[in-house]
Amino acid sequence: MVLRKEWVDEKEIKQLKLQVENLRSVADNAQEDLGIAEAEIERKKEEARVKAITNLGRYKFMNFGYWAAVWIHLNQLSGKKDPSPFKDFVDLARRNMTYEKYKEDRAKEEQQTNKGEDE
Repeated sequence: MVLRKEWVDEKEIKQLKLQVENLRSVADNAQEDLGIAEAEIERKKEEARVKAITNLGRYKFMNFGYWAAVWIHLNQLSGKKDPSPFKDFVDLARRNMTYEKYKEDRAKEEQQTNKGEDE
């Protein structure tokens, strides 16, 4: 787009240049604030992780769940997604559930076998 000199006032050009500079300044400040916010999220994630594990170690399972959920929520908000520090706990629980199910199935089979022998 070509503007003719007589269409644009020099005063307007200066005002537009000032507005552009102000917008650049605002954008730079927003970028800086974003960096601070991300650092704060990372700090709070670490705090939540420590509190969750500490509470688990003290048999305070509801508090563990609360802080683990806080960590998960902060991780979703953060720019970088970290792997869950609770994955090992989840895997252990799943293996334990599988083993318990295996024991239950074996017990049922033995009961059925014993009933068949008694009859």
